[in-house]
Amino acid sequence: VLVAYDDAAQIFTKEGNGFTVISTKTAEAKTEKPESRKSARTIDERDAELRMKSAPGAIFRVDLDPAHPLAFGYANEIAVFQEGTLTFDPEGGGLAIGRFVDAPMLSGYLHEESEQSMRNRGYAMVEPRGRGAVVLFAGDPNFRSAWQGLSRLFLNAVLLLPRP
Repeated sequence: VLVAYDDAAQIFTKEGNGFTVISTKTAEAKTEKPESRKSARTIDERDAELRMKSAPGAIFRVDLDPAHPLAFGYANEIAVFQEGTLTFDPEGGGLAIGRFVDAPMLSGYLHEESEQSMRNRGYAMVEPRGRGAVVLFAGDPNFRSAWQGLSRLFLNAVLLLPRP
């Protein structure tokens, strides 16, 4: 079993080194670039753009597939801490075991456009590989040991996958 999360998960995606068919997307708000040097941005405009791209951390609800071993011991919905805007395409390959719900975040800061683009996207993806599996998390389930309730996701990935 290969388990990767956050920035390391991007390495194993289709867009990374192509190790899996799982597709990733950064949910950053798109901004227009200046057409020429004459249209240089002001400090306020640059600050506004940085705030749109900033994702210092937010708490989201994630729907889990209760039938999958990765979700063993969890209810159908959990709260996850997400630092950044990495998400996976649930239709792009692999099994979407956890998806960000189509609802506002529970707490934290994230620009509205970035938040909207994360809805219904994958948080936890699994791709069976031979006798093993690749498990990718959009965030760190063990983040600073602050989210004790999510450590079971990581342990389920290591101890329960794959099922023989």
